Parts: sequence; structure tokens; C-alpha cells
Amino acid sequence: MIVYLSSICVSYFIICISKYKKKVYLGLFVSAFILASIAGMRSITVGSDTQIYSNIYQLAKNSGSFVSYRDIYSTVESGYLLLTWIITKMGFSWGGYLFLVNLITNFFVFKSIYILRDKINLDVSVLLYMLVYWLYSLNIMRQSLSMSVILFGIALFLNNQTKLALLIILCGIFFHKSSIVFVGLMVVFLLILKFENNLVLTNVSLVFITLYFLMFRYPILELVKKIGFLGDKYGDYFLSYGVNSGISIVNFLYLLIPFLIFYMFSRKNDVFENKKVYLLNVLLYIGIVMNLLTRTNYIFFFRTALFMLFLQVLYYPYVIKCEKEKNNRLFLTFFIVLYAIVSFFIMFAISNYGELFPYTFE
Repeated sequence: MIVYLSSICVSYFIICISKYKKKVYLGLFVSAFILASIAGMRSITVGSDTQIYSNIYQLAKNSGSFVSYRDIYSTVESGYLLLTWIITKMGFSWGGYLFLVNLITNFFVFKSIYILRDKINLDVSVLLYMLVYWLYSLNIMRQSLSMSVILFGIALFLNNQTKLALLIILCGIFFHKSSIVFVGLMVVFLLILKFENNLVLTNVSLVFITLYFLMFRYPILELVKKIGFLGDKYGDYFLSYGVNSGISIVNFLYLLIPFLIFYMFSRKNDVFENKKVYLLNVLLYIGIVMNLLTRTNYIFFFRTALFMLFLQVLYYPYVIKCEKEKNNRLFLTFFIVLYAIVSFFIMFAISNYGELFPYTFE
């Protein structure tokens, strides 16, 4: 744990210094580099999925062509396979591969934060990512990369670059197909809003479509699987009826309470006058509900909910920035930083998600 906490503290300190020197972009890049170095120096035993990525790396290294490599690993997304194949052909070692994938992941996240630096509380946004979500990238590498790409698209979306944002968000599917639900909801929102400029109707429709999908997800996903878009691996993941008894109502309330607090302050400060921010609010709420439903299908709901919960990195700092009263800003900042710290200890130090502890060097 000392390795993780020290790297996070040093990275955050560098960002604080860079803000003082008015060189935030440089500070974010150096921090991304430090975090990626920790990812690159870890042993194969750190992360329950790391061995899988070792196999993907080794096969790419020994493959003569990308086509043959892709045919062998047809269950893995083409975008991630292409990235791995390029890295290996550039001569990078296993550690270099882990470093580069994590650096790219961090880059998209920090680039998203930098784009919105005038609209969000940058300090809180960085801490939320480092303490709550960065460690995921040491285990579920493909999904973390997909999430970071989509977050970059969301940042462009909030920055009124809608067409480019939608293109970037769609690219997230090529790194992890579990993003299809999130991407689908984004497309539905944009289409409804285009033809009906009514925010309440749009978001009620979004929630209704989500609930409909959750109720009838099995026949819908079976159809998608038959079409060929959903491979056998993800068919097994998403269509599993297994129950995970480890998720409780306590976890749901743990996510819901900060959401409700920030929702109240959002209403108070007319944050939802920005329809795009209101969309983030609705998607985050759907993610919290999906997290509760992991009791019925852990893989499907956990994977899908994580894309929506990742919006915390932008949504909560946005609300803090919009708060006009100093005492309220301090309260919200203290509350969400405490939430991030507690999340770090619960998710990783106590439950040891993804077998990331203890950290050992290669």
C-alpha cells in the first residue's frame, strides 16, 4: 500500500506545484508518467487479470502479422489488440508494455480534466481519479483504457464539441465492448434531445429505456450475440445468471449518499441549466442503481456500472466549482475527498479488489 499511496501523494504534490507555477499541463503529464511507472514496474502477480494480458502481449510479440494475431485472439477487442501489436513491434518489453498502456489511460483522463480545468475543481477531480479509479487500470486494463477514452469524449461533449465527442465515445467500444450500454444511452440521449428539446422528457425517456433494457436484457443480448457483435466471451459474461452475494445495500447507500448531497447543491445552484451536466447526473444515477443490481448478475452490472460511476471524476468537481458560497464549497470538497480516501481503503486495502495488494516489483 505504501507504494500506491506514495506515488499518489507525489503525483498530487507535483500537480499542486504546477498549478502554482501556472504549468498545469506539465504537472499532469509528469503525474501520469509517475503513475504509469508504478504500473510498469509491477510483477505479474499484481492484479488478477495481469496474467491474461501477459499472454496477449507474448502472442503479439511472436505473431508475424496483425491479422493472424487477431484471428487467434478473436474474443479481445480489435482496438486493444492493435495497440498491443504496435507496442510489441516497437520493441517494448513486458514492463514497457504495461507502462505505455497505463500512460495512455492516464493521458486521456488527465487530458479530460485539463480541457475542463476552468469548469471543474481540478484538485478534486485528480484526487477522485487517483484514489478511486486509477488502481482499476492495474487490473482491468482494457476496460480502464476504454473508460478513459470515453471520459475524454465526455469532456469534449461538455466543451461543446459534440460531433468529435460522439466519435471519440464510439471509439471506446473498440477497447472494451462492455461500453456498448453506456454508448447506447449517450446516443439515445442525443437523438431524443435533437427532436424534443425538453430536458425532463429526455431524461425520463433515458431512464425508461434503461429500465426496459434491464428487464429484457437477456433476449436483447441473445439477439446481439446472434448478430455477431457480442462474442462468446462477453455472451458468457453478460448473459450469466449467477448471483454474487458479496454486494449489499450498504454499498448502494455508500454511492447514493454523496450523489444525493451533490444533487441538492446542483439544484440550489441551477447546475442543471446545462443540459449536458444533467445528463451526467442521470447516467451517474443509473450507474448507482446498476451497482445495486450486481447481486443478480455481477459481471454485467459491475462492468456496465463502472463506466457511469467513472463520471464522478467530472460531475462532482463541476458541482463544487459552481457553488457560490465558500463554506459550502469547503464542505463539498472535504466530503468528496473523504469519500475518495474511504473508497481507496475499502475497495483496495480492505477487500483487496483485483488482488492488487501486496505490490511487488518485477
